[in-house]
Amino acid sequence: MKLQSLTFLLTFLLSFIEIYGQEYKGIRPLQSRCEDVEKLLGIKACKLPEVTYMSKDEDVEFFFSEERCGKKFQKRLNVENGTVLHISVKTKKSVPLESITEDLSTYQKSFSDFGVFYINRKKGIEFIAVGDHSVFQINYFTKSSDEEKVLCENDVSDKKPITLNNEQNTNALFNILLDKNNSLLCDANLNHFSNILKQKNNNKGFIIVYASKAVKNNEVKIWIKKLKRFFKNDVNLIKFIDGGFREKSSADLFVTPFDSNFFPKPMPTLKQIK
Repeated sequence: MKLQSLTFLLTFLLSFIEIYGQEYKGIRPLQSRCEDVEKLLGIKACKLPEVTYMSKDEDVEFFFSEERCGKKFQKRLNVENGTVLHISVKTKKSVPLESITEDLSTYQKSFSDFGVFYINRKKGIEFIAVGDHSVFQINYFTKSSDEEKVLCENDVSDKKPITLNNEQNTNALFNILLDKNNSLLCDANLNHFSNILKQKNNNKGFIIVYASKAVKNNEVKIWIKKLKRFFKNDVNLIKFIDGGFREKSSADLFVTPFDSNFFPKPMPTLKQIK
């Protein structure tokens, strides 16, 4: 039994190691397209702003360009529709930080109350770890050198490095899908978010709620009402924001020091649906 457990762990770690070379199963930001995602993973991806691929070990989100020089992730890139811009891998198993062969001393390190962020913009990789122990999310994005080549002339986005402690930070600590068939009580990220707010009295939270393309009347208001009931003991510490529309109903969750001037901006991926 112990041998089987060890074999499973080694297999998982090896598969995990394969994905953080700035790619996921051969899919790379800016170099791959939605057709590559469909071919390699067998899921529908084209003509969608984002898709989620779920396996037994991780959930992977792919974000695509929707128009040339259209603003996404605070950037305007001159790339074809359907180009992969960002990949987010959320692991379902605990992955020891020491198993990563990357030299993390070359990564910019920032802290939050729930974990540590390691980001290398030259390589286009970000690791998010619980403390200094295990990684639970990896983000792959466009390398800074590649990004400079395709930035649109009218791009007015902030080119300064983004860190958790920077007032310009637009990276959500958690992203959750809102499904009427699943109880909010079962979402580990929501419970973790609540625990972070309770750990210290000098934190505040933001939750940006997005309606799906199959929008119902007042969908955002309905979800905000449900979330307020869920966070009834923390509701005075949280600002709820209508974020507009995305492919699926979802929410971005942020935590920041109470005295910070940081205010997250909504990042919808769909235009308003009439």
